[in-house]
Amino acid sequence: MNIEAKVRFWAEQDPDKPALVWRTGSSTYGELNRSVNRLAAGLLNIGVKKGDRVAVQLMNDPEFVVSYLTLFRIGAVLVPMNPLYTEREIQNILSDAQPVAVITSGKFVSNILNVRPQISSLQQVIVTDAAAQSGVIGFADLLNGAAAAWPRDYQIDADELAEIIYTSGTTGIPKGAMLTHNNLTSNIKTLVEDSLQITSQERTLIVAPLFHIAAQTNCMATTLYAGGTVYLESRWESTKQTLQVLQDYHITYFFGPPTMITLMLNAPDFKQYDLSSIRVIIIGAAALPAEIFKKYTDLFGSEPMEGYGLSETSPVVTFNPIDGLKKPGSIGLPIKDVEVKIFDDTDLEVPSGQVGEIVIKGPNVFKGYWHKPEESADALRKGWFHTGDLAYKDKDGYIFIVDRKKDVVIRGGQNIYPREVEEVLYTYPAVLEVAVIGIPDPVMGEELKAFLTVKDGQQVEFGAVREFCLKYLAPYKVPKFYEVLESLPKTVSGKILKTELRKAAAGTGGKQA
Repeated sequence: MNIEAKVRFWAEQDPDKPALVWRTGSSTYGELNRSVNRLAAGLLNIGVKKGDRVAVQLMNDPEFVVSYLTLFRIGAVLVPMNPLYTEREIQNILSDAQPVAVITSGKFVSNILNVRPQISSLQQVIVTDAAAQSGVIGFADLLNGAAAAWPRDYQIDADELAEIIYTSGTTGIPKGAMLTHNNLTSNIKTLVEDSLQITSQERTLIVAPLFHIAAQTNCMATTLYAGGTVYLESRWESTKQTLQVLQDYHITYFFGPPTMITLMLNAPDFKQYDLSSIRVIIIGAAALPAEIFKKYTDLFGSEPMEGYGLSETSPVVTFNPIDGLKKPGSIGLPIKDVEVKIFDDTDLEVPSGQVGEIVIKGPNVFKGYWHKPEESADALRKGWFHTGDLAYKDKDGYIFIVDRKKDVVIRGGQNIYPREVEEVLYTYPAVLEVAVIGIPDPVMGEELKAFLTVKDGQQVEFGAVREFCLKYLAPYKVPKFYEVLESLPKTVSGKILKTELRKAAAGTGGKQA
């Protein structure tokens, strides 16, 4: 039973139960299901067919949830897009995915209309909140003009394509990862029944962007699958706003990248909020520094749950066990029915404690990249998805991320993993966030450069930072160059964009300590 079928189930079993809550309204399961039925009929009426791609470019709005469920119900393929994309970025994705329709809001529709002439497949532009204008269909008009009845014999095969989610592009031009209904359902079901133990009593706050697979699966789909209630915040506005919502709505479940958690834990009035309702906070999308893990544990009296996933794996691959041992700095153990191994460069498994590439096999692993057979074959060679992430397993089987393959810095012939250096820098009292990269050096090949952001009201003296690092790292691992930024460039999922830092550092070096 996939996610849209589960919503139908809850609409029959408990139609008056709140399914969605947002700042200006709410929707019960019965109301949500009727909206999905009407949008399904409306899309079929304007020619959207099973297998057609439909791009959705919305913030964390209720229309996103309705669109997500509707496309799954009629067998169309969801293509989520970041609303903040430029025309160039939008055109790249639409040209590749070739959707027949785009669902967006009045705030973002101009970019869609500007690129529309270049997208031959694009027949309809549907707008959620704009005044009537030439060339678009109103979302509400589409719902109101369609009958609510739904053909019960409309069948979707589990192996059919459900979603094409474009990777964040930190390693180049985004690629469309093809996820089936079975990929997504297997991940959702495992998280609900095993890894996170979600029930109908769950009250989930979604601040992380729904156009990203992590918020879709980890938060929205799992909660609706279990019959819980989803609270939508359109976007992250401030630390204060998020803490206030967590308190006021007695949130039990929250997901966010380390950036969000770091900002909340460093809020000066953090202890003034009553967060006792929180059952679990999931931290993903990037590695959680051990220092932040410790601070979280000290303040909450419990340990955060770190996990690991990718767009290509629906997304969750590992979690620290909810009721078992959680190891700081570890992404935990493989979830149920998913295998994870560590391979060397010849695709052979390495012993415990040795660094290699994470490879994955399981029902959550994608079919391949849309229209990229060679890249798909390479990524899925020998039946394993090769992630490009470097890690090792300890004697208990817990996995520890070391770095992206491409992020390894080779200085004077010695491999340096920036993650190790970043962990030390995170313990420096004035540092809020840090990213370490390699920059070209005519003698050593590469030197390390550290980009820092600092806590409010504090300053750093680079010589002192270097002396601090020398206490914990071999001299060759200590950064030679440093730069303080107001903020680090990030993807929408909270991953630090080291590609952007490399561009900024090209030919500039930085201040030497």
